[in-house]
Amino acid sequence: MTLFEFNDYIEEYLQLKAYPQDPSQNGIQVQNSKPKEKAIQKIAYAVDACQASIEKAIEIGADILFVHHGLFWGKEAVLKGLHYNRIASLIQNDLALYAVHIPLDAHPEVGHNASIVKHLGLSNIEGFGSWRSMDIGFKGSFPKAKNIDEVSALLFKEGGKALQTMPFGKTNISSVGVISGGAGGDVWQAVEQNLDLYITGEISHDLYHFVKENNISVIAGGHYHTETFGLKNLLQKIEKDLHITGVFLDIPTNM
Repeated sequence: MTLFEFNDYIEEYLQLKAYPQDPSQNGIQVQNSKPKEKAIQKIAYAVDACQASIEKAIEIGADILFVHHGLFWGKEAVLKGLHYNRIASLIQNDLALYAVHIPLDAHPEVGHNASIVKHLGLSNIEGFGSWRSMDIGFKGSFPKAKNIDEVSALLFKEGGKALQTMPFGKTNISSVGVISGGAGGDVWQAVEQNLDLYITGEISHDLYHFVKENNISVIAGGHYHTETFGLKNLLQKIEKDLHITGVFLDIPTNM
């Protein structure tokens, strides 16, 4: 499979064109030298396109660095400073850069939010929450109610801990809404739907009293951590469908 063929697969499977208001330039951001010919044998997956992820991808011999946060947003940027260094490293090592932002948040099978609700073992899963008029989140309920510490332990069962836990709602949590990443400001959507718990990546100081006065609990699981779930599931999907080896590059920001 070539880079262009891989792009066709991702465009269809993740529905890249269904999210026109996404500021990310989704898809191929930096191509390789022979996008119609060179066989893709290994893909490195990372949350962020940065010098560290680029160098690790080069080190393991990857043909594509697939990221959630790419290098191009809204419009093309001039190539100087850190931006030049990153692009130069990609081109000099014939490493393609592929980025998928909102479509990977929102995908109902391997997206971050769908992956988190499945990871937590929620049932009655359905769509929840929108961003710029685009549906991106999911919600569900626990078959047996849990307290906030138990939910947090599930979210971090492979290690780590939440950035912030706000236990201002019911002790016994049943209904949960999830929007990964920097969606703290969307907690109002969980309040409107009378959910017991809202899970996101990060939440700002100014929302503390809003959360407390609305008697809802919040887990800010980290922007980075909550946006690893979809990448790991997509890696497995691509290995199964396309038989291309995948390696997840864990480069946490602790944010």
